[in-house]
Amino acid sequence: GMSQFTTKAHVARAVEEAICFQTREVLEAMEQDSGVKLRLLRVDGGASEDGFLMQWQADLLGTQVVRPACVETTAMGTAFAAALATGFCTSTADIETRTASHLAQRFTPAITEKVRERAWRCWNRAVERSIGWLDLTTDPEVEDDEHHPSPEVPRKHD
Repeated sequence: GMSQFTTKAHVARAVEEAICFQTREVLEAMEQDSGVKLRLLRVDGGASEDGFLMQWQADLLGTQVVRPACVETTAMGTAFAAALATGFCTSTADIETRTASHLAQRFTPAITEKVRERAWRCWNRAVERSIGWLDLTTDPEVEDDEHHPSPEVPRKHD
């Protein structure tokens, strides 16, 4: 839980862990719906640059997570399409050859199945306990016409 000793670093880590737990939940639903077991997770985008986040994701999934050297794959895909359209590259195989030196980083699960499943059970228990924890629509101190503003958080002045 949070206490007076909780720091920004604790909150940041909790956010990163939550991202990984939620990703596992979505991927498990996809596996259940499709009947296809995840063998590898390829990631991209800004958050994928965070090594802790990627390692924790691999740990929670129990599978490898692979991050490309260039995490901005949308921009790269656009460049590849332009290269094909202009004839700079003649095929997707040509693109693969030109980008082969762009090695990906692999994150391999580093925790045991027992530790992984315990963390998963604890996460799910915390989620279950939080359901219905705060419901502003039934709070007698909140008027119906209020827009439920967030409480002001005091700022520490440097």
